Amino acid sequence: MSNGTTNDFVLFGITDTSTWSTVFKSPYPGLTDALNGTSTSINVPAGVLLAGHQYDALLVFVKFVSTDNSAYPGVTLIGAGYIAETDVDFTAGTPSPVVLSL
Repeated sequence: MSNGTTNDFVLFGITDTSTWSTVFKSPYPGLTDALNGTSTSINVPAGVLLAGHQYDALLVFVKFVSTDNSAYPGVTLIGAGYIAETDVDFTAGTPSPVVLSL
């Protein structure tokens, strides 16, 4: 999605399709290393993906168009926004670190 800002949010996750368990997920907003709308890549650590194993990757972009930081101190309320997502199945090749561009 174009025009991403630091106020927007990106979530990236990888699920093992044999167990439907999450093997990797980017942090949620407000947490250390969370992805925002200007993020262009994320590192998946070595050892997370097993060679020959099938996975599902989900990339979600959330654009906030209306927020309120004053109603509750320390809490951001989302009034309006929209979401775009991409979902892809893949089989891991070699067990090495993977850099995916967003």
